[in-house]
Amino acid sequence: MGLQEPLQVTPKSFSVLFPVLGRSGMRDKLMILFKNLPKSKRFRDIYVNNSVISGLVSCGRYDEARKVYDIFEAKNINPDHVNCSIMLTVMRKRGMRGKDAWEYFQRMNRNGVKWSLEVIGALIKFFCDEGLKKEALIIQSEMEKKGITSNIIIYNTLMDAYSKSDQVEEAEKISLEKKEKRQKPTKVSYNILMDAYSRRMQPEIVDSLISEMQSLGLKPNVKSYTCLINAYGKKGKMSDMATDPFLRMGKAGIKPTSHSYTSLVHAY
Repeated sequence: MGLQEPLQVTPKSFSVLFPVLGRSGMRDKLMILFKNLPKSKRFRDIYVNNSVISGLVSCGRYDEARKVYDIFEAKNINPDHVNCSIMLTVMRKRGMRGKDAWEYFQRMNRNGVKWSLEVIGALIKFFCDEGLKKEALIIQSEMEKKGITSNIIIYNTLMDAYSKSDQVEEAEKISLEKKEKRQKPTKVSYNILMDAYSRRMQPEIVDSLISEMQSLGLKPNVKSYTCLINAYGKKGKMSDMATDPFLRMGKAGIKPTSHSYTSLVHAY
């Protein structure tokens, strides 16, 4: 029987393992592995750094993610766009302000981190969550001036921010721009608009959006139908109309949520 070769541990294996542990909620095991990383320089590179922080973010340990970032920064490890976008998420989750995020990005930019979809997407999300929608649009505009085209995630983020502020017309403008730029809408795109019109008690528009997304080959989900039920529910005494999408949802094999039932009850 031949001798087995010892398992070779590489930085790449840790880079894969840390996020998996984080998504599994195994924060303690993640930190034990991090603290016992081999001392050689190759185990302290930006990729291992990013994977540790990403793992901690996945299990909601934002303060610890910041501490790990500080450890690597003290070792003068050059950041990259992935590192920057993760840290912007950490800052947002820790309740920091958009001004802090912008100053951090500028510092990273001086250190060689270039404008990218990942970084600017995280920055736009930061500003939108703080209610700084106009500032988010300015950042998007500056990004596109640099030749970087907005993706569907950025458009959805901006639409969602305006929708939640009941500025549906602005959300529609962004949706139109998205179409002009040939960015294909997703279920999320449609659900954002449907949620907005549902809150405005405009079920006819919600229903037309469901038809539109179906014509594009997108299948409505439980949120889509619940938006329509909710729109009828808010108008009151429209039980027959609200029951129809509820039954359509069942025929499509979609399981209703508690919110679906609550919206239906309100229609009676």
